[in-house]
Amino acid sequence: MHVVLARPVPDSPLVAPLTGHTPLDRRADEAAVDDETLRSLLGSSLSLSADDDLSRHVAQMLRRMPVPPLFRTSPWLRRCRAHVLGDEGTVVGTVRVVYRTGFGLRMDSVEVADR
Repeated sequence: MHVVLARPVPDSPLVAPLTGHTPLDRRADEAAVDDETLRSLLGSSLSLSADDDLSRHVAQMLRRMPVPPLFRTSPWLRRCRAHVLGDEGTVVGTVRVVYRTGFGLRMDSVEVADR
């Protein structure tokens, strides 16, 4: 599974790829992704497998995420999911997903409070 990691743009519905600063609306239905944006998105992508990198639960959750409309226009991105990581990462089910430069993607179990 291919995942493009992005960070939220403060005070905005936009996101920025980890390796770029160009804000993107991943919901936008654009005809084409320009070369610079494509390089940033591909540079922010990871290939993950449920056996080696992820628990099966996290892999299933990520697979259920739709491919963003912006990605569907590119043959390089049309099967990628976008995963937006805040400063503290994100929680997927009972797992916190965090990306640290130099260390990569990390997953830790978290306690989920009853709702």
